Amino acid sequence: MTDPSEPLSDEELQELDRILLHEVDSDDSMVIDTFDGFLHAIAIGPTTLHPKQWLPKVWGMNTMLPPMKSTDQLTHMLGLIMRHFSGIISGFQSDPREFAPHWESVTHRGREYIDAGM
Repeated sequence: MTDPSEPLSDEELQELDRILLHEVDSDDSMVIDTFDGFLHAIAIGPTTLHPKQWLPKVWGMNTMLPPMKSTDQLTHMLGLIMRHFSGIISGFQSDPREFAPHWESVTHRGREYIDAGM
């Protein structure tokens, strides 16, 4: 069993991005870099927000939970989301000067570039 405070691996971040893009039935759901920035903003904000206040914005709907194929899939996705949020909070608590957002990258002419504007 995975430690709920353990940050997501790169593979898990890619899996969460795929779920948000293809499994959440909404044209307005966030992609991983937008979602990551959103969670960083919530983590450092002056007010503590309950997930019921920000989760609907993740899928671009007015509902707490998006419709999904199965309860297991929904549980897995929420576990990834909450672990990512906990990892961000833990990072700020251990070293608030160290900020490590997730940026998308693009490859051009064989070189990889960070694309913060995607």
